Amino acid sequence: MEFDLPCWKGHSNLCKDLLNKLLNKDPKIRITLDSALNHAWFKDVDFNDKTGMINKKNASTIFKQKKLNMTGNSDFKSAQKEREATT
Repeated sequence: MEFDLPCWKGHSNLCKDLLNKLLNKDPKIRITLDSALNHAWFKDVDFNDKTGMINKKNASTIFKQKKLNMTGNSDFKSAQKEREATT
């Protein structure tokens, strides 16, 4: 997979690496779900092994930030500041 379009410019190399591994056409080479969840892109996210839910609030925030950064949403910081101001 090539990431040469402008829409991919702001995405991390870790994000692109994970996508390449998830979208590999060869099922023998394609990354497994467990391996994907252990990928470095998820390194700060603490998942509950039984439920698959994110355990820690801080890790949840980090994951949401990564997810929003992946979609190019630049409003994350302002939304996070508003949320922190109300808590």
